[in-house]
Amino acid sequence: MSNDKFDFLKRINEDFLTLYVEDNELVRQQTLKMLKKLLPNVICATNGKEGLVKYLNHNVQNDESKQIDLIITDIQMPEKDGLGMIRDIRQNDKKIPIIIFSAHDNSDYFLEAIKLGIDGYILKPYPMEQIIEVLRDVITKYYDILNLIELPHNYTWDKNSCELKKESQIINLTKNEHKLIEFLLSNKESIKSIEAIEDYIFEDFVSNDRRIRNIMTRLNNKLNTNIIDSVYGRGYKIITGK
Repeated sequence: MSNDKFDFLKRINEDFLTLYVEDNELVRQQTLKMLKKLLPNVICATNGKEGLVKYLNHNVQNDESKQIDLIITDIQMPEKDGLGMIRDIRQNDKKIPIIIFSAHDNSDYFLEAIKLGIDGYILKPYPMEQIIEVLRDVITKYYDILNLIELPHNYTWDKNSCELKKESQIINLTKNEHKLIEFLLSNKESIKSIEAIEDYIFEDFVSNDRRIRNIMTRLNNKLNTNIIDSVYGRGYKIITGK
């Protein structure tokens, strides 16, 4: 798998878990062989009802240790069809990537699937090249979203590139502004004391909180908004959307 078309697989960690839902045993076994060549962990369900139970056990009720990262499903199945399963899953999770593998090119199915926010649609028979292409697009998009931290007023921090952006426009930061944001986001839930921030940015033994306040003032002026909260008597905390 040294070919460039497989580069996206390098972004998947060994725990990445896929749920594959298909009622036809022959199709399920054949497709499973293909998927296992590309994805590290694949579990199966034989219909939408069983698929929903497995999703809930892994991702909602936490009865299982590992969350499902990707769902691949057929449409027409007994007990609960694929669209019904997706509809129920989307009530809990708007972001989990979902790909449909189906023999049906009915436009009504396709339009309903789009409304439910699916990420890919492949018609039977499933060509390996098309599966690779769709997986590449979906997984790349998935990991890109995971690596974006939402900040106020449409600013985002890209953990991959360590860049501050506004609607995909990169904001030029000084070295100290960059270090300030990076440190505050190292644990975005915690409040960092001004002493800890000083130690991280300046790496010296001088105590002068005016230096930090000046960096924050210049940063707020540059962004024309405040992305950092001052917590009285404790320090500072980054403002995130999540």
